[in-house]
Amino acid sequence: MGEIVFYIALIIASSVLYLNAGTLPSPPWEPLGSGSFPQMVFGLMAVLSLVGLIQKVREYRKSTGREKFSFSQYKVVGLVFLLFTLYVAVFNFLGFIISTALFLIVTMWLIGPKTKRSLPLITVIALAFSVGMFYVFRVYLYVYLPLGVFFQ
Repeated sequence: MGEIVFYIALIIASSVLYLNAGTLPSPPWEPLGSGSFPQMVFGLMAVLSLVGLIQKVREYRKSTGREKFSFSQYKVVGLVFLLFTLYVAVFNFLGFIISTALFLIVTMWLIGPKTKRSLPLITVIALAFSVGMFYVFRVYLYVYLPLGVFFQ
């Protein structure tokens, strides 16, 4: 039942964010506008959440509905939520690249396998993603993300 509530919350949040992304100011030289990429992401998130919701509702109807609820099952979800809250809090101070890389490293380490090779691989992936997305936003979408105190 918790997954159903979570999917409903995701659909509502992605819909609100989709609408808010349309209000981003557009530079005159950008044909799609600054809000087009976030709208695509939030639209896809809403559609995938709807698909997940439908699947979970079907599973719930087939089950007896007597599954035991345990808060320990959702410990990782709570930790990721706290990490995301911290990420948002330090985003402007540390800048996009550093805060995103740190968030991804900690989250992937928390969720993924903990082997000897995983931490270096996670670090490379997180740094490549952070720098790559910063480049895409800056060069192609003309969205200037915060640089942080270390790069100003």
